[in-house]
Amino acid sequence: MNLLQLLNQPIVQYTLLLYIVWIVILIINVFVKSRRNKSIGNKYVLISLMVIYIIGSLILTEKALLHVFPIFNSIILGFTVWLILSMNISSTNNKDNDKLLLLLVILLNLIPYTIVNLYNSYPLGDDVRFTAGFATAISENGKWIPLKYFENDYYQPFDAEPALTYMVASVMGVSLLNVPIYYLFLKYTLYITYLLSTYLIIINYLHNKKAAYLALMLFSITPPISLTQIVAQGVSIILALMTIAILPRIEDTINKAVLLGVISFIGVIFHATYVLVILAFLLPMLIRNNALTQSTLRSSLLIPSLIGIGYWAFTYAGIAVFEGIPPSITNFINFLLGLEKSYSTAWTPWYGAGTQKFLVSWALVPAMGAAMLTYSIINGIIKVIRQKKVGINYVEAMGLLGLIGTILNFFARQSTGLGGRYFYWLYLLILIYVAYYIAAKLKNNILVISLTIILIGIIGFYAIQDPTHSANTFVLGIGWANNYSWKISNIIAQLLPTNTALLSDPRIGTPLFFYSFIYNINITGPLKGQPYLIAIGLDNIGQRVFIPSNSSSIVLKFSRKYEVIYES
Repeated sequence: MNLLQLLNQPIVQYTLLLYIVWIVILIINVFVKSRRNKSIGNKYVLISLMVIYIIGSLILTEKALLHVFPIFNSIILGFTVWLILSMNISSTNNKDNDKLLLLLVILLNLIPYTIVNLYNSYPLGDDVRFTAGFATAISENGKWIPLKYFENDYYQPFDAEPALTYMVASVMGVSLLNVPIYYLFLKYTLYITYLLSTYLIIINYLHNKKAAYLALMLFSITPPISLTQIVAQGVSIILALMTIAILPRIEDTINKAVLLGVISFIGVIFHATYVLVILAFLLPMLIRNNALTQSTLRSSLLIPSLIGIGYWAFTYAGIAVFEGIPPSITNFINFLLGLEKSYSTAWTPWYGAGTQKFLVSWALVPAMGAAMLTYSIINGIIKVIRQKKVGINYVEAMGLLGLIGTILNFFARQSTGLGGRYFYWLYLLILIYVAYYIAAKLKNNILVISLTIILIGIIGFYAIQDPTHSANTFVLGIGWANNYSWKISNIIAQLLPTNTALLSDPRIGTPLFFYSFIYNINITGPLKGQPYLIAIGLDNIGQRVFIPSNSSSIVLKFSRKYEVIYES
C-alpha cells in the first residue's frame, strides 16, 4: 500500500484533519490563561436540562421528526460537555450535583440507545442468529449438546451466549418466540454494566470524576465500541471491564484470587478476548501503578492468562487461530509493501460512498489521542533538553498501547481476517486517556472550551447517525434485519416445507435461522442442479445476493421491500 492510497481513504483524511484541529486546540491551550468563571452547573440547571432532553427525545422519536433528533442530541451533548468542563467536580463537594450530572451523562447514552431499540427491538447482525436460535436448541434438548450443530470449535464444549439468553428467558417466564422481551432486557443490562464498568475503572484507577463523565460522553459518540448487537465477544469484553473495575475494591487476597478465577473462567468461555482486554488494561501498570498491590497485579495478569491458554488447548481453537496467523502475517506484510490492494484478501466493509461521511466519528478518538501523545512527546523532549526528569504514567502508557493497537488493526482489517471488530475494544484505552487528559490539562478558558464543545458536538451529530451505531435507524447502510424483516421471516418460515434449499438476503437469513429451530425446518443452501427458493430485498443490499433472471418465478411478493422467488 503506497502513501497515496492510504491518504485517499476517507477515514485517514478525517483522522488527519481532526488531528490538526486538536493540535491547534492544544497549542491555544498553552498560551491562554485559565479563568475561574462562575459555574452554572447547579441542580436546577441539570434537572431542567434532563427534563428538556427527555421530553424533546420523546417528541422526536416519531418517524416524521426522527431526522431532527441528531441535531437536538448534539446540542444537549455540547451543553453537557460545557457543564462538565466548567463545573468544580470533586469527591468532597457538590455531591448532589455530581449525581445529577452522572444521571444526565447516562441518559445521553441510554436515550439514543433506546431510540435505536424502538426501531430495532429484534437481534441485529449475522452472528446474533445464534443468540435466540441456539437458545431454542438448548430448550428443546435440555442442555447444550457439543458437536451437534455447526458452530465454531471454541464454542462446541459450551456455547455460553445462547445459554445466557435461555436462562434470562426462563427466569423471566417468557417464551423464546417473544424475542424482543428477553433480548432487550439482556441488552440493556449488559449496556448499563458496560457504562458503569468504564466509569468505575476511571474512578478506581485514576480518581478523576470529571474524566469519568467525559469518557461516558465520548463513549456515546464512538461507534466502534457500541453495543448495537449482543455477541459472545461483547459479553466477554463487558465481563473483563467489570473484573478490572472491581479489583481495587477487594482487599482479601484469597477472595480476590477465587473471584478472579471464577469470573475469568466465565469470561474465557464467552470469548478469548476477555484475556486480551485484561492484559491491555493491566500491563501498563507494570510501568507505574498506584491502584493495585504487586501481588494483585501479578495474579490478575497470571490467572486469566492461564485459564485462557488452558481453554484454548482444551477446545483446539488455538490450533485454528494459529494456523491462520502465518498467511495473515504474509498478507499483512504484502499489503504494507504495496503488493496487494486494500481488501483483496479481506472482506469489504459495508461503508459505501453514501455513508463514508459517518466515518468521521470513528476518527475522533484516535485523532485526539494521537494529538495529545504528540504534545506529550514533544514536551518530554524539551524536558530532556533542559535536563529535567521525564516519566510516563499509567494512563499515557494505556493510551499509547491503544493507539498503536488501533493503527495496526486498521491495516490488518484491510489485509487479513483477524482485524476489524475483534480489536475495536482498543478504542476504550484511547478514550479513557483522552478523557483524562482533557479533564486534567485543558484550561478553563472560554476559547479552549468553546472549540472543544464545537468539535465534539459536530462529531456527535454524525456519530448518532452512523449505521453501525444506530443500526440503520437514521441511515440505511447495513444488511441487518430490522423489526419488519423479522416479521416477514416469521411468515416465510411457517410456509416453508420441512427441508428447504434457500438462498437468502442476510436480513431474512438471520431471523430464519432462529425460526428454523422454532418450526423444525431444515434449511440448506442451494444444491447444484436442483431448484431452490430465494428470499431477497428489492434494494441494493438484496441485489448483492441475487439479481432475478427472466426464468425466475415470484412465489411471494410482500407489500414492500422483499420477494420470495423460485429458481429452477
